Amino acid sequence: MNLFQPLIDTGTTRRKFTLAAGAALAMGMYKPSLAAPFINTQTAGSRDPTFIFVHGFTCSLDDFKAQVDALSPNYRCVSLDLPGHGGSSMPEDPRIETLAAAVNEVKRRNGAGKVILVGHSMGVRVVREAYRQSSAGVSGLVLMDGVTYVGEMDVLISKLRDQIRQVGYPAYVQASFGGMFMEGSDTKLRDKAIARAMKLDPKFAEELLVENFRWELTGGAAALKEIAVPVLVIQSTYTNAQGKRVSMTEGVKTPFMELVSKVVPKADVRMIPGIGHFTMIEAPDTVNQYLREFAGRVA
Repeated sequence: MNLFQPLIDTGTTRRKFTLAAGAALAMGMYKPSLAAPFINTQTAGSRDPTFIFVHGFTCSLDDFKAQVDALSPNYRCVSLDLPGHGGSSMPEDPRIETLAAAVNEVKRRNGAGKVILVGHSMGVRVVREAYRQSSAGVSGLVLMDGVTYVGEMDVLISKLRDQIRQVGYPAYVQASFGGMFMEGSDTKLRDKAIARAMKLDPKFAEELLVENFRWELTGGAAALKEIAVPVLVIQSTYTNAQGKRVSMTEGVKTPFMELVSKVVPKADVRMIPGIGHFTMIEAPDTVNQYLREFAGRVA
């Protein structure tokens, strides 16, 4: 079942954008070798500020249906399938920089005056990189259930590749995504997330997982330091000492929350306990309220 039904009453449109070569790569550090890929988007509403919703690894724009439904009567809501995901084309280079360039092309094509970039999971990295490439028009960033890594990059990447090769991509995905949901979570949502992840090209998926380590460990903190607009952090899970993902509890500070608080002192950090990793789907009303409040502050 497609969770993102047409929103006729709010003027939803489905578009395919072409990402021009070298679009919005302000840093000049990386140029994607992309032959005009298609970026699949949906837009609802027309008023600024504009929310641009960026999903996580193996996910799609469907994940933000509850936010689009609730917020589009008052704000423009744009969601996209990142390159290699959903209805968008597969990129030749699975890089965070490439995904971020797609976000900036979508931002440019929408011509919004004030933009709030909302990233979930891997999307937290993508929106930080998108802001680093082009901060024009961005009024705020929302970082939802992000993580950071501690350790040597080469060692972590080697362990990741070994795990995937030992058990195979399907088993790795089953265990990884199964651990994102807590006891009592919606089993249909869990099964959908796993099935969707299984459809991603295994080689592309592995390289994108590796890319998450590379980008976070070589530039994640630096990207945070460049942020000069308000930041909202919404955290629902963390990894405990046993390496298991668990729901947030009062008094816990994740390494990512600590990093953001240290680098972006004025960041607004919110916690949603009792749910899993898919924050915007599992606690839509709370997330929507936080987004409304944030939009009111940065508009």
